Amino acid sequence: MIKTALKHLLQSSGYKIFANEQMPVGFNWLLDVERLARPADISTIFDVGANAGQTTTLLNARFPSAKIFSFEPLASTFSALKKNTAGLSNVNCINFALGRENSVLNLHPKTASTQNSLLPDINQPNGAPAESIRVTTVDETLGANHLDHLNLLKTDTEGFDLEVIAGAKAALSRGAIDMLVVEVGFHPQRRHHTYLPDVQAALLEHGYDLYCIYDQNHYDGRIDYADALFVSPSIQKNCSRSYAETFVRHAE
Repeated sequence: MIKTALKHLLQSSGYKIFANEQMPVGFNWLLDVERLARPADISTIFDVGANAGQTTTLLNARFPSAKIFSFEPLASTFSALKKNTAGLSNVNCINFALGRENSVLNLHPKTASTQNSLLPDINQPNGAPAESIRVTTVDETLGANHLDHLNLLKTDTEGFDLEVIAGAKAALSRGAIDMLVVEVGFHPQRRHHTYLPDVQAALLEHGYDLYCIYDQNHYDGRIDYADALFVSPSIQKNCSRSYAETFVRHAE
């Protein structure tokens, strides 16, 4: 009774309340990832470009039983990541970058750590001392950790995301990654954000398709960048089966 009255009061004031299970697709990618994985649990996650652990802590809160590998190559930012996740026993912080191939690159740090990028267009000398960064691949890291399946690959690397995806070619080709969340841009000239059509083309080669767009950011009266969720062929098949079962129930 009180719950219903409170709900009506809030709705009359312009608010709409949703339980998690009733939340529409597209509000929260963490929730949608959890839904799409069912009936399986999320057990293994790569957080690429983890910075100081902002997304890692959110992933841990949503998926507390998952093993989370958080990748941050810059030493000072990696120290912050380690400090911010120190109490999380399921988080493994790794001090290197993921890319297309094994290599060592010089990173020229920006004043704001969230702006650091290994993309050559952005990674230009700026007066700050360069730092040597070890780069390996998603495929190499999966093998090194004896992992044959990854529930979620999240990548936010300030324009370097196509390189991360290229380094996951073997895993993607066998459908071993269920879902990817990629920070994407909508304007090719803004190089800090990987252009959405390029990401789509790279993932469609392996049968991965765009599921939804989240957390849109706008600039100069237009959409600038957002997080995009891509799903594997097997997740797509599960979605189709779930939709068909729901349709049948409603028809009955």
